[in-house]
Amino acid sequence: MSAELKRSKSLLTILVEDYFHVGAFENLIQQRNWQNFEPRYEQNTLKTLDLLDRYDTKATFFVLGWIAEANPDLIREIASRGHEVASRGFYHRSPRNLTPNEFRGDLRRTNRVIEDACGQKVIGYRAAEKLAFDQSGWVLDTLADEGFTYDASFLPTSKTEKAKRIAHEIQLGDRSIWEFPYSTTDLGVGLLPISGGNYFRQLPYTLMRKAVKNWHDKHEDPFIFYFHVWELDPEQPRIMAASRV
Repeated sequence: MSAELKRSKSLLTILVEDYFHVGAFENLIQQRNWQNFEPRYEQNTLKTLDLLDRYDTKATFFVLGWIAEANPDLIREIASRGHEVASRGFYHRSPRNLTPNEFRGDLRRTNRVIEDACGQKVIGYRAAEKLAFDQSGWVLDTLADEGFTYDASFLPTSKTEKAKRIAHEIQLGDRSIWEFPYSTTDLGVGLLPISGGNYFRQLPYTLMRKAVKNWHDKHEDPFIFYFHVWELDPEQPRIMAASRV
C-alpha cells in the first residue's frame, strides 16, 4: 500500500493472529500463557490463502512477530502466493502501552523476524488496537524514522478533519508517511466504522453493504477492509472465562 494504491478502489487487509490474541481478552490471557492454548492460526491462514487464490485476489497480511518467529514457513507461504507481509507488532500490544523506545524496539524485532522469514522488506504497520489522531501522532513519527512507507492504524472520529478520514500522505519534516485510516461512514451523530471485523459480524449485513456502496459512490479514495483469520474458524475454542458480551 503506497501512493499509487491510493488510486485503488478497495484494499484488502488480513490480520494474522489467533483467537486468544484478541484485545478483548488481554486482561484474561497473559502472553506468558499463550502456550497453553491450542494454536489455530496456521490452518486459518492457509484457509484464507486458498480463498484468495480461488478469487484471484491479493491482500496485505499484517502479521504478529510472535507468529513469524514461531512459524517462518507460514510467512514464506503468504509471500510465495504473491501477498504483501506487513507488521502487526510482536506481541499484540498497543503502542499506547509502550514507551517510544519500547515501541521502536518492538518494530525492529518484528521486522527482523518477518524479513528473515520471507525476504520481503516490511514497509507497513497496523497497531494491535485502533489509534486516535489526537493522542498517538508520535507513532507516525517513529514509523517514519524507522523507514516505514505507510501505516493503517488510525480510526477517524467526528472531530477528525475530512481530509484525514481517507488515505493521505503526512509530511514530517524531511520525511513522509502514508496513512490509510479505517473506513467510516458519517451517521450525523458520529462516524461508524465500516472496515470489517466485529462491525461486520455484529451489525446487520444489509446496513454494512449499503454503507460500503455509499463509500464507493461518494469517494474516489480506496475503501479499506479487514478481517482476522480466526473469523473464518467456526470451530475455534471458546474462552469460557470471558463475559457474554
